[in-house]
Order: sequence, then structure tokens, then C-alpha cells
Amino acid sequence: MKRLISAISAIAMALTLIVAVPPTPALAAVTSGTYYIRNVGVSLFVGASVYTANNSARTQNLSTTTDQSWVIQQHSSGYYTIKTNNADLYLTVQNNSSALGASVVLSACTNNTFTDGQLWSITSMNGWYRISPKCASNYMLGVAGNAAPYNGATLVTISYYAADGFNYELWSLEPVTNTLTLSIFYDDDFRARYSPNLVAKINNCVNPLNYRLVVDAGINIRVIEYPLEVDIYSDSDLGCNALNGYNVMCSCAKCEYVTASSLKTYHHTNIDNVLYRLANNTNADIKVVFTGHEMCIEDRLDNHIDNLSEYAVFYKSNKSRNVILMKDFKTMTSHDTVVFANAVLELYGLNVHAGSQIDGFSEDCVWGANALSDLVRDGCTLCDKCIEILQQNADEY
Repeated sequence: MKRLISAISAIAMALTLIVAVPPTPALAAVTSGTYYIRNVGVSLFVGASVYTANNSARTQNLSTTTDQSWVIQQHSSGYYTIKTNNADLYLTVQNNSSALGASVVLSACTNNTFTDGQLWSITSMNGWYRISPKCASNYMLGVAGNAAPYNGATLVTISYYAADGFNYELWSLEPVTNTLTLSIFYDDDFRARYSPNLVAKINNCVNPLNYRLVVDAGINIRVIEYPLEVDIYSDSDLGCNALNGYNVMCSCAKCEYVTASSLKTYHHTNIDNVLYRLANNTNADIKVVFTGHEMCIEDRLDNHIDNLSEYAVFYKSNKSRNVILMKDFKTMTSHDTVVFANAVLELYGLNVHAGSQIDGFSEDCVWGANALSDLVRDGCTLCDKCIEILQQNADEY
């Protein structure tokens, strides 16, 4: 009997402990706006433009184009529509099906009337969001076949199955509140060094940072010119006399102009020459130039240069001429993401804090002592204090 009482007491205590565990706080109701839609299970984003030919939306790695941002609009009925930001196409359950496993496609709205397959409820669930179609309210938007993470997985209606722990039916909605637009250039030495993989090399720098900015601060990197080659040190179009007239030849050992037949190795590679050759008709907030050789950063025009690191320099005259120059981009692969991230993030007030004792700063950050560790580098990780600073300055551009 004593053993039975003890067992019952133990069970009661266990139940008490279970009951005492606080529930996951409910997320705030979704307001109308522009969002990235990220699947919790595969950590990929819903994209559209690559697949509009067959009217499907699929999972993708985060990119810097408009095909992965969605306009979520709440209507008077309480339901939401989800429209791709680059076309008048809506996330739709095909044929308004109420069946499990129905395909989710893109379709237009007809006569300003939304079908039940185009109307969605978005509610908080386990710290994330569930997105359910009106035509099949017992099911949820999910990844087909509980797919392993890969680009191009289709979307279907699925049921909730908590026991698997994969969360293929749960979503994170990342608001796009600010956009940093970039024009990206590279020079012929960069092409010679990395062709035919130069676009992948640049993407390896841009995409991890874009993911971090979207998730931590609602800042989306949008590349509006990408990538363009700029001929930094050839005389074929302008000639040394034209450049000399623009005061780009300084007196340093790298780029001193002597005579046309006696030129220093990098006589064209100072910052003024780069600015002279870049297109001025871009609407980008920042121009980024990836170079494959040493650069002279002496500025003879208006002296608005900040050295961001030994690998990058920032020139700021006015908003139409902001330039990040990635100097002699031949660093080890492990540096690439961090160098570019630091160059961009410093524009938002972030800086090196390795060894700092201030609360909130952590060495597991792209600005900390562990910046080049695999986990920090690959995820472009920011510590809590850096995220706080980033959020405070998110509307800088």
C-alpha cells in the first residue's frame, strides 16, 4: 500500500510539473504588409518567379530579387490573400480542393473576387504560424512529401503531426520593412581569378548576409544591377590623359603617373579612378566593387574615405555615390562572407567588439573573436547587442 501511495504521489508530482510548464506565447496577429515566408522545417523561403511558367510556388534559398517577397493582405472577412510581389498572382489551392495533399499553385484573381482556395487563415501555433486555406481549413500549407531541404520542393496542403518534430507545416513570416539596394560590379582581374564561378563567389558573400538582415532586422538586400564588369585599369576607352585630367593619378608608389611609357603597375587603381569608371545612373543605395588586385585608396577629390578593414574600403560622398570597394579579393574562402558582411554592416553602426566586456556582446558574432568559425561565418551570425544596434539603425537606407 505504501508503495502504491508513493507511486501515486510521484505521478501526481510529475503531472504537476507538466502542468507547470508555460505554453509557448502566441504570436501577434499578422498585419497587412510585405513578408518573406520561410518554412520552419526546411528553413527555405517560398519563391515564385522561377516557377511562374507552370504556376507553382516552391521552396528556395533566399535570394536578392523580388520573387520571394509576398504581399499579405487581410480582408474584412478576417482571411488573408498572399500575392507574389513581382506579379499579380496569388497563392492558391488548385481547384479549391478540400483534399489532403492538394497542390498549392499561383493564380490570378478573377473579377476582383477571391476563391476559397485563395483565402487563408494565419494563426499562431507553437511559436510560429500555421497557414490554412479556407477551402480546406483542417489542413495547412506545407512542403510536399515532408521533403528534405532543397530548392524547388512543391507546396501542398498537409495535416499537422507534432510527433515528427519536423515542422514542415509551420512558417515564419519575416517582415520586409527596409530595403538596401545594391549595384554590384567586378573588375577584369576578379573575372580572371574566379571565372566561370564569379557569380557564385559573389552570391556566397551576399546571400548569407541577406538572410541575416531579413531575419534579424527586416532589411532586405535588393540587387538591382548584378553583376556588371568594369574595366578599371585599361586605357582603351579613356586614356591616361583623360584620367590625369580628372586628378586620379596620385603620388604614391602604387599608382604614380610618370609618362605614358613609364607607368607604375597599379597606376589606375586608386579610388578616384574606380568612381570615374562606375555608372552614375544607378538608383542603388550602395555600389559594391569586387576587385582582383591591390588598390590605392588615396582620394584627391573630396576625401570621404573610411577603411572598413584591410580588405575593404568605403567611399561616401553623397547617397548617389556610396561605394564599397572590396580590395584584392583573394582571401581564403573562410573570410569571404565575413569581409563582405562587415563592410555592409558597418554602414548600420556595427563595429568590431572582440574582447568587449559590455553585456550583450558575444564573441560568437561576425564582429567577435569567433567571426571565422564555421558556425558564425556560414550563418553570418550576429550577437544580441549587434542585432539591437542593427534594428535601431535599420532605416539608415
